[in-house]
Amino acid sequence: MQTAALTGKFCSQHDLLFFPSLQEWLPFTRHQIYLSFGDTITLQEATCPKCLQIAHLLFQAQFPWLYSSV
Repeated sequence: MQTAALTGKFCSQHDLLFFPSLQEWLPFTRHQIYLSFGDTITLQEATCPKCLQIAHLLFQAQFPWLYSSV
């Protein structure tokens, strides 16, 4: 039985795959990843920059006093 040689960080919410060599998130669907890498990659769910931005905006809306100017 062959094990996966690669582990990739993937945001399933926004279909983004992180490429460490490029230090970049690139758009990939699960189907495209399977066609490109086959069974040689294991996907690990990760938080992409879009997720972080949404979380920051929601946090700011929920706790506005933390971001108010003094």
